[in-house]
Amino acid sequence: MPDMLVRLYALPDARPGIEQLASTGVTVRRPMAHEKAAVVDWVRETFSVAWSGECDVSFSNHPISCFVAVKEKAVIGFACYDSTCKNFFGPTGVAEEHRSQGIGRVLLLACLHAIAANGYGYAIIGG
Repeated sequence: MPDMLVRLYALPDARPGIEQLASTGVTVRRPMAHEKAAVVDWVRETFSVAWSGECDVSFSNHPISCFVAVKEKAVIGFACYDSTCKNFFGPTGVAEEHRSQGIGRVLLLACLHAIAANGYGYAIIGG
């Protein structure tokens, strides 16, 4: 699969999705530094060691280049950017039991808007 370029100057607004998820008890936000171990461990246990390593790197960036979806104080999804390479989106994942609720889409948009705020016109989703 080839890399994909995303036009950051034509992104849909993430706020409606964030608000809709909030109405169901899901919060999408950047994690705090003290949450690093819990988030990285969750990514390792839920997805893979490789993705947890990339997520770990995202906590070294300022601001942290990761967003999480949280429900009832538990991580249920994550998305990173600038962890594999600058201006790259990923990795990302949502716990299986929480898929098809729009969480992945909102996490993607949160990351893409953050990349755009860094001054990029396009983002790369690696193939």
